[in-house]
Amino acid sequence: MNNVTTKKYEFTGETVTHYGRALHRIRRISDGLVGGFIEKEDNLSHEGDCFVYDIAKVFDEAKVLENALVFGQAVVCDEAKIFGEVMVCGGVTVCGGAGVFGDAWVYGDAKVFGNAWVYDYARVSGNARISGSVRVYGNARVCGNAWVSDDAKVYGDAWVSGKSKIYEGYINSGVHK
Repeated sequence: MNNVTTKKYEFTGETVTHYGRALHRIRRISDGLVGGFIEKEDNLSHEGDCFVYDIAKVFDEAKVLENALVFGQAVVCDEAKIFGEVMVCGGVTVCGGAGVFGDAWVYGDAKVFGNAWVYDYARVSGNARISGSVRVYGNARVCGNAWVSDDAKVYGDAWVSGKSKIYEGYINSGVHK
């Protein structure tokens, strides 16, 4: 049996230097759509509908898989993993060992880093910062200028917004401003 995956994108020949790394612009083969920038083919799977659009950048050992979409000015780096039906867009940064998966969205100028996970139907937006070993999941929302760090868990129908700073514990309902 042949296990060769058909390539869905190719490099255009255009490169940019980002933090000392050469990143290569991609083009989707099926329709010629010019996408964003990746450092190497390991950053973006040829399987599924995942893609990197606009001027988004994916590099280091980061991976975009399955049907995940990365666009705008988003940056995905280090060992971050983006997979599932995920959307990462805007001025977002996902780095470190962070993971965004399931049907989660991260948008605006949000930052997800450390070993934080955002998953299920969770949304992280605005200038929110998610770091440490945080888990944001279920239908939880973290937005505005909120910071969630250390070992905090935000889940269920919880909303964390405004200038909230949550460092530990479990938030599973209500609005925290």
